[in-house]
Amino acid sequence: MPRLRDTPSDIHPVDPTPGSARPTPTGTGTMTPPIRGGCWSPSPDEHGPVAVADVRLSSGRDPTEERSDTPGSTAGRDLPDPSSHGHGRDGDRPEIGPYRLIRRVGRGGQGEVWEALRLEPPAGIVALKVLPPTGRRHPRQFARFRREAERGAALAGRGLLPVYEFGDDGRVAYFAMPLIDGIALDWVLDQRRRHRAGRPPPRCHRLAVLPEPSYPDAVARVLAHVARALAAAHAARVVHCDVKPANILLERGVAGRAYLIDFGLGRDLEALPASGPGTLDGTPLYMAPEKLAGRRADEASCDVYALGATGFEALALRPPRALPAGLPRREWASYLAGAEPPRPCTIAPRLPRELEAILARALARDPRRRYRSALAMAADLERYLAGDASR
Repeated sequence: MPRLRDTPSDIHPVDPTPGSARPTPTGTGTMTPPIRGGCWSPSPDEHGPVAVADVRLSSGRDPTEERSDTPGSTAGRDLPDPSSHGHGRDGDRPEIGPYRLIRRVGRGGQGEVWEALRLEPPAGIVALKVLPPTGRRHPRQFARFRREAERGAALAGRGLLPVYEFGDDGRVAYFAMPLIDGIALDWVLDQRRRHRAGRPPPRCHRLAVLPEPSYPDAVARVLAHVARALAAAHAARVVHCDVKPANILLERGVAGRAYLIDFGLGRDLEALPASGPGTLDGTPLYMAPEKLAGRRADEASCDVYALGATGFEALALRPPRALPAGLPRREWASYLAGAEPPRPCTIAPRLPRELEAILARALARDPRRRYRSALAMAADLERYLAGDASR
């Protein structure tokens, strides 16, 4: 049975600094070579709103993830270090390359995400993912970070966040992306659980409080959006390898608009063979049975399974499989590989049968009975939403 490995690439929202003022685009920086040529402009018109609203760390925790990035931990505390970075005209805001850091909006084992201002033309607000010195000194972690940036630069399409440029000053590495006013799906699901339990948080995403009759269709729209993004990645010969609610970003104010994020564990299909026995990267609760069992697996089909598991959790508010309390970590893979997910309607009785059939096909244990592609799954979801789902 393959050995499980933690997933250090997750980026999780943290409390923003209230009242942070955005500086005007002044000052200078050192330009780093872009991954791809051409100009870019991180304008709200092209990439959506650039403001970050009230994002907070999810209180929900996946039992298959062990993290040291919770508030109060020491993870990432060596960034930013004002003594080691340049300073702009507004005093104590550190600069990395041509970017001035404004506030941290995400944190994870693979780095931190900051709202940042690009000081050189074309100036603008971006999301800057930064690998701190502890990770930059680790060859494998640095290589993974650069691969993530290269994949982001190569991928294009609705529901995918492009990477504008990559930089490395020898101490920290970074890459820039659009800054989306959004919230991770796992946090929205935690909000909905609390809402159902009569303990709604002060501020909720609209999906968290949507009435039950409207909720399944709203989730189906999100899944269709993500399935299209996944299909675009697969068409570019890139697989994600860690599709789950934490890696789906919902844009505020735009119903159904979702982004598939964090390709840090992804694979380039032209360069790497299909997965086989060995170490598993990813999150076991969302992995396909064949991958958990260590059999040779089609990674694109495993992505489809993971999206089905994500849809199951979004609709039933629990993953399709669960780990018994106290089960040793070394036994997780074998247990989950043999676990049979229940029918979603047994947990969510009002779930439309057409939508349940889509989930059942995505979650088929036999890959030959699963959707042949993420595009086929997206098409069925869109037919369902149009009122003509395949049966």
